[in-house]
Amino acid sequence: MKSLRAAAPQPIAYVVDRRALDQALARHAQEKGAELRVGMGVKGLEVDGHGATVRVEGNGHHPLCAQAVVLATGFPSPLPALAGLGEVSRWGIGAQAEVPVNGLEETEVYLGQGIAPGFFAWLVPTAPGHALAGLISSRPGPYLQSFLKDLHRQGKVKSAQAPLCFRRIAFSPLPRTYGDRVVAVGEAAGQVKATTGGGIFYGLLCAEEAAMALHRALSRGDLSARSLSSYERAWQSRLGPEMRMGGWARGLYARLSDRRIDEVFSLVQSSGLADAVGTMQDLSFDWHSPVIRHALKQQALRGLKWLLPVPLRLSRSPSPPRSLSPLGRERGKKDYLGDTPRPPSEGVKPPLNSPKDEFRDELL
Repeated sequence: MKSLRAAAPQPIAYVVDRRALDQALARHAQEKGAELRVGMGVKGLEVDGHGATVRVEGNGHHPLCAQAVVLATGFPSPLPALAGLGEVSRWGIGAQAEVPVNGLEETEVYLGQGIAPGFFAWLVPTAPGHALAGLISSRPGPYLQSFLKDLHRQGKVKSAQAPLCFRRIAFSPLPRTYGDRVVAVGEAAGQVKATTGGGIFYGLLCAEEAAMALHRALSRGDLSARSLSSYERAWQSRLGPEMRMGGWARGLYARLSDRRIDEVFSLVQSSGLADAVGTMQDLSFDWHSPVIRHALKQQALRGLKWLLPVPLRLSRSPSPPRSLSPLGRERGKKDYLGDTPRPPSEGVKPPLNSPKDEFRDELL
């Protein structure tokens, strides 16, 4: 097994408790005047020239009425299709477990078709003696169980037995993220990094664009699809090139055999590319295209003729913003692993309706 260590002079990512983050965002929204209602499920959505009506289960089954609706349900959800926005065409299933570890201090990423076909596995320290182990695959349950056993044999985790959490992850955007009186944001819209499956950062950026588009539309009194189409143009301008580059890179990696992966590792080690990437001024966990572009320009990798079987136009993506601002910015379904439809029921079925249908922690 080949190994490679890459380090940056300062942290480029943080692990957050997703449940605590959601609770903090909910409190912040309430402090700004939002009304939070719990204990009810959305069953339908109807839109006409007078407003939007949301049919719910709970709340005495009384429908809720509004001028506009933001679909920020996460993935999967039937609501985008009910709103006429279509469906996400590519998705995968992630599995993760919280495990006790022996002195783990750095994030470890594991590659290989026998570990996580088409993607990768991870072991991320979260607190002294604790870490998250996970992967994304079409059959994540058996692969994660095997991965945990390997980690236990290596002495990295104290036990291979841990409850598994499952979640579906979108890997392509909706055909359309706006409609009459409706916009979709975040994972519900498929606004997810194709390289890692992370959606928090993209969701925050797109939420800014949605807020501005809705603010303009409400000010004009025009909540038509034509008016709200500015939201899609804005987020596509901001994230489109990055998402296309990430999707291309992930698709290329998914086709590599273990022998090809070892070959890339050897060249990266011998060329010093890992050290060069670690010192890049624009190195970012949220914006991956600069790293991909930098790697593709290296003379050592150009020698791998099989590495570029698909033409790629290296257009420059927008510069990443330095910070997030309240209402402005600084400036048949396909499985994600292949091109043919494949149901997720080949392996362990994820309990998608259970309380564990989410990861406790995520990389921002």
